[in-house]
Amino acid sequence: MNRYWYVGLGILLTGLINIAAAQDATSLVLTEEDAVVRATVHNISLLRFQNTLEAKKRAVDRSFNSFLPSVTVGVGAIHSNEASYDLAKWNRYGSLKTSLSLSVGTFYDIETIKQQYEAQKISYEQAKKSLELSVRKYFKGLLLAEENLQLLSQNLQTAQKNYEEVLKKQKVGLASETEALSALVTVENLKPRLVSARASYVNQLETLKQLIGIESSVVVTLQGKLERPNTTKLADLTRLLKEASPSPDEQSLRSQLIVAEMNRKATVASTTLPSLSFSWTYQPTAGGTTSNWVDQGSLSIALNWSVDSLLPFSSAGESRDTLMDTIRDLHYQIEDARKNAELTRSSYVREIEQYLTALESYQANERLAQRSLELTQLAYNNGLADFISVQNAADDLAEVRYSILEYTYNLSITLLNLEYSLGLPFGTLGR
Repeated sequence: MNRYWYVGLGILLTGLINIAAAQDATSLVLTEEDAVVRATVHNISLLRFQNTLEAKKRAVDRSFNSFLPSVTVGVGAIHSNEASYDLAKWNRYGSLKTSLSLSVGTFYDIETIKQQYEAQKISYEQAKKSLELSVRKYFKGLLLAEENLQLLSQNLQTAQKNYEEVLKKQKVGLASETEALSALVTVENLKPRLVSARASYVNQLETLKQLIGIESSVVVTLQGKLERPNTTKLADLTRLLKEASPSPDEQSLRSQLIVAEMNRKATVASTTLPSLSFSWTYQPTAGGTTSNWVDQGSLSIALNWSVDSLLPFSSAGESRDTLMDTIRDLHYQIEDARKNAELTRSSYVREIEQYLTALESYQANERLAQRSLELTQLAYNNGLADFISVQNAADDLAEVRYSILEYTYNLSITLLNLEYSLGLPFGTLGR
């Protein structure tokens, strides 16, 4: 009997462990840093960038194959049309042929492959930084949305209690039907707002899951809160803008410019300079009636020069001019990106100053709302105010605090955008 009892207890414990493991697999507590780490590992778009980067690296590692000669091996039989198709009239042969063509353009082609790899490294790092920016924005936005849901729920509860209080007063003749209807309208207006806010929160959370590679079925609990950034580092943003490095867009365009210039050098070299060709063939041949083999191979060295490619109106000349057009256009784009970055960064600084001023004002309002709640609570304790007045004062304080969180969120997002534009690690300005 005791033995069966122990077996049953073991089965029960095993089942409980499996249930706990299944719950862990379908639920996840996520911090902002956890989300960033997961995104860099599991995001599909970033994995594609990484795959392309590895392909470019492989192309660089194998670029020396431009100097490898081509080798061809063959065997066959040949017969003269003038002779009868007798087996003895067939000549047998084997062949080994190798050839190599060299030009100055080959060296530029190899350098182009290297520059394409460097450009892809920049693109990968920018994609990684852009992904981190998106993840941090969504995470902070979800934290704000949670606060909004909490505030709307609190407002709905207060409105419902206010409506019930008005109904009680109406029954004893202390409130009119109009007041009751007005209180009911307030309740009904808050309900769709709460439903809409919940749906928006779920949509944002699903987007975040997709970004960081989490299945939609996993229940995610966010851990963290919106905190006001450290403003001590924001005192000298003007100096920071003057010392700023090129924006991500400008860096990307500059890498494209280097590749385009190298492409043009390769095209110019291959179309205007001669190329040197080497060819060696070993071809032992024997007649149908003899076993004596004779080498009929050859060695050739040639210097080839495409004269028509020198003409400016030729297809090669058009290719050179087209590449020059591309280079000029990239110079224009770089200048445009530089000016846009200056405007955007200045705009971010103005927004930061605006949010800081607004936060100071709302923090003063918070102190006033807190004092109003304390006075209303005191009046309620002394029988000079009803409970609904206390609830309304509490809601007013919650509204002010949510406004502070909203401006804190806007300030944090603007700081993230500025850090991305300046090429700074995220958190440099706000921590």
